Amino acid sequence: MFKTGKDNPRYIDGRSIRQHYCLDCNKPICIKAIRCHSCSKKGKLHPLYREKKKNYCIDCGTEILENSTRCYKCANTGKLNPRYGKMPSNAYKKGHISWATGKHFSKEHREKLSKPKTEETKRKLSLKCKERKQWVGVNNPSWQGGVNREGYPFSFNEELKKKIRKRDNCICQFCDKTQLENGKKLDVHHIDYNKKNCSKDNLISLCTSCHMTTNFNRKQWTSYFQEKMLSVAII
Repeated sequence: MFKTGKDNPRYIDGRSIRQHYCLDCNKPICIKAIRCHSCSKKGKLHPLYREKKKNYCIDCGTEILENSTRCYKCANTGKLNPRYGKMPSNAYKKGHISWATGKHFSKEHREKLSKPKTEETKRKLSLKCKERKQWVGVNNPSWQGGVNREGYPFSFNEELKKKIRKRDNCICQFCDKTQLENGKKLDVHHIDYNKKNCSKDNLISLCTSCHMTTNFNRKQWTSYFQEKMLSVAII
């Protein structure tokens, strides 16, 4: 049986019975403590407390952060600015004359620009937009039934492209442009425009500009490159 009060062997002058309170907030605390947990870590009592010293800018005297010596404005004026003495990236070179130097728009031209668009001009613009829309999708003469949306097979990978470029000596097979002159790797073109047909006889190396031109008159280009591949095979 647990003994309490005077019956307890550790009893000393009734200190265990007496209630102790925090010096600041009067919360009940244990015997050995002076303040509660929250009050013992407030302000100067906190172990990480450090007095903030007011710091001022050397030049203008405005209040600044503790570690800095100058304010943002003073630190970026004159020779202190990191871009001091450097030419801006968009500046003209020495001796270069701008196209707009000495040119001024006339009052009539300025009035034309400031005026809102008339109904006639709006109608012309709308007609142009309609004409552009007419050449989209099925109405376009280069329409191939949405073939360009189909993905390439896994067999058409970088290794196969390297072999085709190596076979063609890294030269465009239409304009004889080298890969260095092209500025990037040569494009590997499907002669019959069938993305799934990745046989070596159906692939040819072309530069970027020639590859773009092959998107038009496809029947002529297929016959041209097929004849070229046959002539190379015979040789």
